[in-house]
Amino acid sequence: MKKLSNAEQKFKAYLEENHIKPFTAGTEEEVVREAALFQEWAGPMALSFEEVLVKARDGFPVRMRVFNRKNQGRTLFYLPGNGYCVAHSFDANTATASRIAKASGCRVVIIDFRLMPEYAWPTPIQDVKDVINTCIQDQILPGIDPKRIVLGGLSGGAHASLMLATDPQRGFEIEKLLLVGGPYDFTFAQRGVAEDEALDYICVRKTLTDLVQFWGLSGQDMKSPEFSPLFSPHLKNLPETWIIVGEFDGIRSDSEALYAKLKVLGVNVSKVVLPGQTHNNSIFHKTCGDENDAALVCAKLLQG
Repeated sequence: MKKLSNAEQKFKAYLEENHIKPFTAGTEEEVVREAALFQEWAGPMALSFEEVLVKARDGFPVRMRVFNRKNQGRTLFYLPGNGYCVAHSFDANTATASRIAKASGCRVVIIDFRLMPEYAWPTPIQDVKDVINTCIQDQILPGIDPKRIVLGGLSGGAHASLMLATDPQRGFEIEKLLLVGGPYDFTFAQRGVAEDEALDYICVRKTLTDLVQFWGLSGQDMKSPEFSPLFSPHLKNLPETWIIVGEFDGIRSDSEALYAKLKVLGVNVSKVVLPGQTHNNSIFHKTCGDENDAALVCAKLLQG
C-alpha cells in the first residue's frame, strides 16, 4: 500500500489539527502570519547570503540573493516556487537554495522575479532573463563562467526554468537543467499518475485551475508554448535535464509527461522520484523533509 513518508504524515496531521490551509492567505495580517509559518516550516538558512539588485529591461530593481559569491566554477540560478503570485514564500525558498549551496559548495543565486497579477505575463520570465544576462555581461558575479550556467527551481521556478530553456532568444547558454516538481502544462490536464497525486494534501489540481483567472490570463490559450513549455517545439534542443519530483506530488503527472516526451525526442534526460514526498516537501523541509531532500539531489548534480 502506498503511503506518505512518516514526516509527511505528521505534517499533514499537524495542519489538520490546527485547521491550517497553506497558500490561502488573503488579508495583510494573514500574509504576515503565513510568511512566519513558511519560514518556521522551512527551517534556518544553512549559509549566509549577499543581497544584490539588478535592473530589468524597464529599470525595475530585481532582487537576488547570492550564496558562495566568490566561488567560481558552476553557478546555479535557482528560481523560487511561488505560483507566480505568493511573494511571502521567498524566504522559505531561500532556505532551500541555502541547503543546495552548502552541500555543493557552488555559487547559488536565487532570483526574486516579479509576480502576477500586479505585473503581467511574461514579466517574471523576462526578469530572470535580464538578471542572468546582466550577471554574465557585467561580471556582477566574480569570474562567472558563461559555459557553466545551471538553471533550475521548484514548482513555478521549474516552469520558469523550462520556459527559458526553450527560448532560443534567451541570450545565454545553459549547461544543465534541474527541474523540481514543476507544472509544465498550464491547462493542468495531465493525469498520468492521478492516483499517486491524490495523496498530496496541499497541492491539489482542482485548485490550480483557479490560478489562471487570478493571474489575469483568462481567455488565453494556455496550451500555447507561450505559457505551457510541455508543448514547445524547442524541447529537442534542451541541455542535460534532470526531472526531480515527489512520489505523491500533486502535479507529478506533468513531470512524467515531460520526461516521456524528452525521452522520445532523444534529450539527455534523467528522472529522480523522491519516495513518500509531496509537492512542498523541499520548501517545508524542517517540518516534513527527510533524508531524500531535493536540495541535496540538486547539490550532487551540481558537483557532477
